[in-house]
This record gives sequence, C-alpha cells and structure tokens, in this order.
Amino acid sequence: MAISPEKRKQVLKDIRQLVLMAAVILTGRSVLADWYVVPTGSMKPTILEGDRVFVWKSAYQIRVPFSKIRLITTGTPRRGDVVVVRNPDGGSVPFVKRLIGLPGDTVELRNEALLVNGKLQKVEFLPPRTLADGEIEILGTEALDGRTHPIRVLPEKPALRNFGPITVPEGEVFLMGDNRDESRDARFFGTRPVIDLLGRAVGVMCGILDQYSSVFAKEGTALLLDCRSLTHVEVRIPSDIRIVICDTNVPRTLAGSAYAQRRGECDEGTRLLREQDPEIRTLRDVNTPLFERLKGRLPEVLQRRCRFVFEENQRVVAFMAAVVANDRRAMRELHRVLVPRGWAAIVVPITAPRTQEDPTIGDAAARLRVYGHPVWRRA
Repeated sequence: MAISPEKRKQVLKDIRQLVLMAAVILTGRSVLADWYVVPTGSMKPTILEGDRVFVWKSAYQIRVPFSKIRLITTGTPRRGDVVVVRNPDGGSVPFVKRLIGLPGDTVELRNEALLVNGKLQKVEFLPPRTLADGEIEILGTEALDGRTHPIRVLPEKPALRNFGPITVPEGEVFLMGDNRDESRDARFFGTRPVIDLLGRAVGVMCGILDQYSSVFAKEGTALLLDCRSLTHVEVRIPSDIRIVICDTNVPRTLAGSAYAQRRGECDEGTRLLREQDPEIRTLRDVNTPLFERLKGRLPEVLQRRCRFVFEENQRVVAFMAAVVANDRRAMRELHRVLVPRGWAAIVVPITAPRTQEDPTIGDAAARLRVYGHPVWRRA
C-alpha cells in the first residue's frame, strides 16, 4: 500500500522527535542525574541490596557525555558523602560507598575504630543482637567531620578490622562501606581517582504514598491505594471524623534513620514465611490465622516487624469497611477500579447468615490461606 507524501513527511517528523527526545534523556542521565540499583549489601544499614539510589551526577563535575573527560568542576567532595564510583574491576556495575578520606588525608582502621589524620572518629554502638541466621550484629553511629551516619559490624565474621595508616594520593579519595565487615572497598582495591566518581547519592527511591496522594487526593476524601495494582478507591471521610496530625520535629533522613534496617527485617520475615507457603509474595498476603500457624520459624523481633505490617494493613481495610457503609456505593467503587473482564474476591464474615465461597477450595489449609479461617459453609 502506497504512503502519501504528507503521511511520509509526518512519520519522518515523528521519528526525528523521538530520536531527539531519546538523545536528550540519555544525555541528561549521562551528565546531570541518574539512578543505580545497589548490587550488594556493603552499605547496610544505610542502603540495602536492591535499593534504587538516585545520583546527582553533576555534584562534583560535568563531563563530556558518555566519557570520562571533565568539562568543569562543579563541587568539592566531602568526607561522609555517599558516592557512586566506577567499578574498580572494570565491570559495568558501579559501586556505592561512603567517602572517608580526601586527597592528602591519612586513614587508619584499628579494631573497627576509624582514624582520619590521626583523629579518632567518635562511634556509639548499640547492644549486640542475634540475627535470624544466628549471626551477631552490632549497629552503631559514626561521626565523620561532624556528620553522623550508621555503620554495621559483625564481630564473629572474619574481616579486615585493622588497616593502614595510608595517605590518600593527590586527586584520589578513600572509600569504605558502612557494612564494615562485609564491604569490598578501598582496603582491598585502593584509593580511586576523583574523576571516577560518577556522582553523589542523594536519596533512595522509596514508596509512592506521598507522590500518589499528591496527584490523586481530593479535599474531604481518603485514598485506599493498592500498591500492587496501582489502583485506588476514593473514600469520602465522614463529617464526624477528625484527623489529627502531629509534628514530631524529627526530620526523616536516609542516613540517620532505621528505615533500611526495619525494611530488611520485614523482607527477611517475608522470606521465611514464603519458604513455608509459596503463595506469600508480600506481607499483605498474610492474615492472623496464617501467621499464627507459620510464625514459629521467625525470631521474636521479626515476628513483631511482620505482625505490625499485616495488622496495619488489616486496620486500613477495616477503616475502609467502616466508612463505606453503603453497600451499593462500595460495589460501585469496586466496579470502577476493576479492569475490563477483571474479577474480585469479596470476603464476608464467617458468621454471616448467607455466605458463598469458591467450591473448588476444599481443604482446610487452602481455606485458611484464602479466607483466613479453616471452616466454611455455602448458601
């Protein structure tokens, strides 16, 4: 089929626009900002394995796109910065480390204690704790030039706890991981040229609650957000409900909070539960009866973390049921968020006068997993 000259001209124009857009995006990621997936746990408890780290690539220098040629210097690295550095082994996956020593600094490690230019950096450790695999972990807070950050040590693990002293050459930096006993860093691959710093890590890509509510929230309503399907239900807040917001005056920071540690504990608890029931993808798939049956393999601290998550989820669902008292309205909202030809499972109390469940779910274990109760009846 022949294409008219006007149509061909429009297609070529669209292709040029797409190519230009792709070039702009790729250049921006090469020069200004980008994100990287952290491949290891060497920065625990600050950053976890698999986290997506947002990197300000022009924090220290601007290069010719897709090269190591520096055009201009835009900033000076500081001790304590979390940086992304080119893989010292020549691999394609960069490393994420903390900058410990600047050019001319003398760095030394004595039995986990860090000294910079002969000055002992202050560290405060929490009491040791036993992890799910029996390993002993000690978390602490280290002050580097007045900037605090968490560190993690594993006292029973063979590690390089004494190092140096070493003087950082001109034009290079000394990098270490916050997970001191499980980090391959400058103690092993040496100092790195400043030109190899791809940028400063300024944050970890986190959840979507704040962003989602900023886009979709409306006055007088709450959003019931399904993070798995990225759909939501608008729930009008009854006039007799008052919401109280308290400002604790405590800022949330990546480096100074226990968020990564708590999230890691929840991930570990989920993994142990999934080993017993492969249907458990996340903690939203857990209910109280199921958890009581499977919790025996979880250490007490992981039980607390997991219980808080799935019970908080249950509280949200219960609130939704309480404020949406009108069944017809609830069904309309349900129909609105369903995709074409989609389906929904509606769970009713087991004590309801009339219930109807899937007759193919016959054994008690399956009923417990699906309905949260091993006993059922059909009407």
